[in-house]
Amino acid sequence: LATQGCTAWYMATIGSPLREGQRVLIHSAAGGVGQLLVAIAVHAGSEVFAVASGKEKMDFLKGLGAHHVIDRSQGDYAEQVRTLLKTDRIDVSFNAVGGTSFKKDMRLLGECGTLVMYGGAERSGGFFGALGFVWSMGLVIPILLMMRSQSLIGVNMLRMGERHPLLLAQCITELAGAARDGWLRPHVQEVFGADRLPEAQALLESGRSMGKVAVKW
Repeated sequence: LATQGCTAWYMATIGSPLREGQRVLIHSAAGGVGQLLVAIAVHAGSEVFAVASGKEKMDFLKGLGAHHVIDRSQGDYAEQVRTLLKTDRIDVSFNAVGGTSFKKDMRLLGECGTLVMYGGAERSGGFFGALGFVWSMGLVIPILLMMRSQSLIGVNMLRMGERHPLLLAQCITELAGAARDGWLRPHVQEVFGADRLPEAQALLESGRSMGKVAVKW
């Protein structure tokens, strides 16, 4: 709750407060932050479009109450979302991927929509990987955002904690209340002993984990 929970809570209740009836796109929806975003969005009454990969994650997200599950291993997620939307557009996107997905999300976003960036999973290593990552996101023209009343929000909770500790405290307090009320429950894939640290690392790298992986000393 303290790390991934605060990130999800800040984005979905302060950065871009979710409302009933909004169409919300959530990338990496079965991950540590993503699964909490799904729960918050469902609780707010939003229509959730959850992106992940593989049948197991699709079933997990349906269990969380996601209205539409998009398996990116079965084709371009943006095309799948566009088919579901028909003539509608996304109101809010929570994007932990960046790169080429940024342009795709901007094309899916409707007027008065918000794109929240909080990760860069598409980035590869090294200087040229970082350069390619930035290049693939393209150029943002502020006047076009204004004309369509759209917003871009970047989130870095480390900076939040440094500059606005009271806001972070607010997130933790409200999170604790949601957990106490029982509607927000972080999913832990597995708890490993410290002697099984390589197994925990391998599970993370495999992309098969859902929620969080814990190591206990």
